[in-house]
Amino acid sequence: MWSSPAEPRPSRIPAATPSPATDPSVDPTLDPYLARLPFLASLISAPPPGPADANGKTRQCGIRLPDGRPEGAGVGAEWWPRRFLRTGCSPKAGGRRAPLGTVGCGGNSGDIPNLAREGSPASHGCAPRAPQATLTDACLRPRFHAPASIPSLQEYYYNMCTEKSQRINPFVLHILQEVDEEYKKGLQKGITLTMAGNNRLIPVERLMGEDFWILSKMLKKNPYITGLDVRYNLISNSGAYYAAKLLQKPLNLIYLNLMFNDIGSSGGELIAKALHKNTILKYLRMTGNKIENKGGMFFAAMLQINSSLEKLDLGDCDLGMQGVIAFATVLTQNQAIKGINLNRPILYGEQEESTVHMGHMLKQNNFLVELHMCKHDMKNDGLKHLCDALYLNTSLRYLDVSCNRITYDGIYFLAKVLKSNTTLEVLDLSFNRIENTGAKYLSETLTSHNRSLKALVWFYI
Repeated sequence: MWSSPAEPRPSRIPAATPSPATDPSVDPTLDPYLARLPFLASLISAPPPGPADANGKTRQCGIRLPDGRPEGAGVGAEWWPRRFLRTGCSPKAGGRRAPLGTVGCGGNSGDIPNLAREGSPASHGCAPRAPQATLTDACLRPRFHAPASIPSLQEYYYNMCTEKSQRINPFVLHILQEVDEEYKKGLQKGITLTMAGNNRLIPVERLMGEDFWILSKMLKKNPYITGLDVRYNLISNSGAYYAAKLLQKPLNLIYLNLMFNDIGSSGGELIAKALHKNTILKYLRMTGNKIENKGGMFFAAMLQINSSLEKLDLGDCDLGMQGVIAFATVLTQNQAIKGINLNRPILYGEQEESTVHMGHMLKQNNFLVELHMCKHDMKNDGLKHLCDALYLNTSLRYLDVSCNRITYDGIYFLAKVLKSNTTLEVLDLSFNRIENTGAKYLSETLTSHNRSLKALVWFYI
């Protein structure tokens, strides 16, 4: 942040972007990233001059009060740049201070207590810190009036942030601008709102739990959004609480991607219980969230009740042996799940119990289309159990057994079953030591007997 109001901030705006030098309507104190957004650039104008001080210099006042008097005039307050667009609040003005429960007024936004137990962000907030901890009433008022028709997502997000005294995330504004443009083209249905925290093409400020709170409220008012992708952010268990609340509403959300968001077992429990009554969501991705065995058991129990979810991704979630066996048991009865990812569970022992139970499930389940069992520490005997099941299974088209301990002896059983199996289309054997002998078994089967396999993934580094 620059040192004083009179000192201009160094400009990083590209030549094609309006700047104070080329466009007098652009505020020189506006963040260059926010200046690229036409919606915000049109809202902010240069501050009007204020009254002269004791030395005859003119002070600047950025906001006018309802009586027309510039805020801070006559009370000895200097004008501060409108950094509330970045921090959600402004410095001291007129002696008014923000309430202690205000969120986004300085401090770490990640230091929020367990919101699943204690309520909304407005009841927690962060401790005030001078000078950013103070908040003026003028900053909390919306700077525009939404039209009578459905407002743009940018407008709705801006209004919600100012109403809830929540800081505005410029990355979210940028994404919402793109969605608004698609909406204007007539694409009013089937829009997926993608806010990936690992985006390298534009500046990214990762979403926290309170950011997801605002997004969840926005989705309730925009039924044409059918997908939400917030992978690689930091919403944690507090964001999982609002995701669970969102899933309990009768929305059109059919796709939800929460992968790698630092969600624990308690957050996984909330989401799993919310899916008991949800009949809309079709695809849920929880990859990389360490819900562990406890959270996995709640998702397995959910599959006994939910009959609409078709794809469930729980890879790299630190599931235990108990959780894998629970999923294998539930899938013998569930007829809705078409694809499941159980990659990299935390397994102990040499008996390969997980593959035994999964093989038993495949013998009875003729609805599952896609199965991922990467990094299951599977050996030749475990693969044999799966091959025995493939003789009876008539639905599985995609089998992933990569990154295991399979050798050419296990490939012999697989090549044998491929001579009679006509449903398997994609087979991933990458990072297994099948060697030249195993490759010979497969090539002989594929050239003489099998005509249904469309993709064979096999490489080892």
